[in-house]
Amino acid sequence: MKKYIKVLLIISGCLVLSGGIMLSAGVALGGRPGFVITRDGVRSEDKEGDFIEKEEEDLRNITSLDLKSWSGNIEIVESDKFKVEYGYWEDYTDPLYEIIDGKLTLKLSEKRGYRQSVFTGVYFGGSWEGKNKEDYIKLYVPSNIKFEEILIDSKYNDLHMNAVDTKQLILKADYSDISLDGIKAGSMDISSGYGELQAKNCSFQMADLKMDYGNAKLSDSEIGETQIAAKYGEVYISSVKAGSLKVGADYGTVSIKDVINTNDKKELETLELSAEYGDLELNHVKAETLSLNAESGNVSSNEVTIGTGVIQGDYCDIRFRELTVQNLDVEDDYGDIRLELTGDEDDYDFLLKAGYGEISLNGSNTEGTLERQKNRKNSISVKGDSSDITIHTN
Repeated sequence: MKKYIKVLLIISGCLVLSGGIMLSAGVALGGRPGFVITRDGVRSEDKEGDFIEKEEEDLRNITSLDLKSWSGNIEIVESDKFKVEYGYWEDYTDPLYEIIDGKLTLKLSEKRGYRQSVFTGVYFGGSWEGKNKEDYIKLYVPSNIKFEEILIDSKYNDLHMNAVDTKQLILKADYSDISLDGIKAGSMDISSGYGELQAKNCSFQMADLKMDYGNAKLSDSEIGETQIAAKYGEVYISSVKAGSLKVGADYGTVSIKDVINTNDKKELETLELSAEYGDLELNHVKAETLSLNAESGNVSSNEVTIGTGVIQGDYCDIRFRELTVQNLDVEDDYGDIRLELTGDEDDYDFLLKAGYGEISLNGSNTEGTLERQKNRKNSISVKGDSSDITIHTN
């Protein structure tokens, strides 16, 4: 029995050695290991299909766009010509190009199948080493073109848009970075799965931005009613004129800097910020109404001017520097509260309650409750269960 096992092992070793020699010879002669399964059948990996490139010039009377790419970049740029260029691998992409009733539809969709490589394993439908080209869509748009609607669906790779004017903009990105520059839109709806969002020099009346895993940055823009929801990522907003702004992050920091209103009052109508496990940061912000909710993150601010403010904290420290406010209501369960007010002490009514902490008003310390009610024009109410409360006035 042992003799047969020995013979079997010798034969197996010879076969493996022979296979290795033949594989090396094939690679040396220019072949590639593996095979491809497509809708057209099984073929050798080294016989891949062609990369097709097309250009459609002199586009006219286009009022809406519907663009989709499953594996390549989508780019819209300003130009003196109105045309579109696109490229794709014929073995792995189904192209659809049509213009109907002023709507340009260009979709590069995935052909189903998989690729088996001896060295690199199984790849589902996509690119591999050795391919130096990727699917792409590039649209050139003159500055005088105004669209009714733009729909874009990007599966993988990136989306770039520059200097586009549309009534409605809807973007969906699964595993893509989104870059917007100089976009003007009546309404904007963006849904991003895994990727970064960066928007600058934009103008829109309404916006709804949803980020699952990625950061969002909005700067140097003029916006109307805007909502931003981020699950796992940071949100940074700077140098923005806005009507109302609502930003929430589940696991990430929300940072607001140099934000005012678009109207003559120079104050946001409403600023609402929330973070479950992240910090809230405000710097040089003006708003008629401010609402902050931080569960397990800190709240910090500098040069904030508000009419009415409501701040709720669970396990966080709250600090405001150079705070100008008419009516403020602060509640914090477990964290210290520090307010540095721009007005004089006599400008405010105070109701300060510290359950298991100390109260300090301009260096005068007490415990429990401090109440000064004389119907002044400004009022400060602060309640902390296990918090120290410190307030300084001008």
